[in-house]
Amino acid sequence: MGCFTETEQYSYAEGVQSQSPASRSARWVEKANSLRTPQGFRNTYAEGVKSQSPASRSARWDTIDAQPYTPKGFNKTRRIMSQSLVQIYVHLVFSTKNRQPFLRDIGLREQMHAYLVGICKNQSSPSLITGGVEDHVHLLCRLSKTLDVATLIRELKRESSKWVKTEDRRLSAFHWQEGYGAFSVSPSHVDALKQYITNQSEHHKRETFQDEFRRLCRKYGIKIDERYAWD
Repeated sequence: MGCFTETEQYSYAEGVQSQSPASRSARWVEKANSLRTPQGFRNTYAEGVKSQSPASRSARWDTIDAQPYTPKGFNKTRRIMSQSLVQIYVHLVFSTKNRQPFLRDIGLREQMHAYLVGICKNQSSPSLITGGVEDHVHLLCRLSKTLDVATLIRELKRESSKWVKTEDRRLSAFHWQEGYGAFSVSPSHVDALKQYITNQSEHHKRETFQDEFRRLCRKYGIKIDERYAWD
């Protein structure tokens, strides 16, 4: 077995402060006044290791042809992408100002419904169906996870009002009512509600908008103040 004496000069691998030249883990190179890397190794350390003796058993050195790896006891940092999953169906109902039949023309009514669908899309709250008659609309949408109902209603009313006034000068006085109804919908009831909105024209041959709105509020346990509900 070899030994280290004052008359012998050995260099250490880069970054190593002390090491027995008798170590079997790497062959050392004798050279005075300079530091050398053991033969067969490059002068880099395993990923995440700042300094390491080649004789240490805690981490294998990075060989010339090997790819860097994480030594035992170290963890690579990985970025984990989180998810926020939301599915909230909302049934929106609101009328024209004072329930004026501004949307009596069927062609204009259909354009209005299509325009409302586009607004929902722009607000990341896709509409499943939009319908109604001459004095009010029903809209079923999937509410965005970053949007509240009041903001969506505001955008729907504001943008559609501006648009319809440019379509027909006779509608320069067009306004939606200030209030609205917003009702949560169970996924299991979505299909039935879509059918209900599709059949609005037939339905309102038997029931006025006011009676319909009262019925919806009763169904959801909402008390309304008749003095302010019909603006």
